[in-house]
Amino acid sequence: MNLFYRGYVIHQDIPSICYTIFSRRPERMELAACGTSREAMRWVDLHSMRWEHSPSRESELAVI
Repeated sequence: MNLFYRGYVIHQDIPSICYTIFSRRPERMELAACGTSREAMRWVDLHSMRWEHSPSRESELAVI
């Protein structure tokens, strides 16, 4: 199952155990893995706020 959250995709690998976060379109690169959907949403919130306020957003996305 996929959960679309703030433009990111949180893919449910194993329910309540493993969720994988993928970046925004068009790349959809794998960014992180979390134990719960709530942790995955927190990760997106923290990182999307940082990228929105960063002047070098493109280079930071490439590093991940």
